[in-house]
Amino acid sequence: ALFWKISTGNSRSGMPAFSFLPELQRWQLVLHLRQR
Repeated sequence: ALFWKISTGNSRSGMPAFSFLPELQRWQLVLHLRQR
């Protein structure tokens, strides 16, 4: 779910989509957020 939200964004909360990032970088971001 987190990967999908990062990729597609959320117009209700104003979070932009980050689909322009390569897939690997989006997965790395997911892992980083889960470690916090």
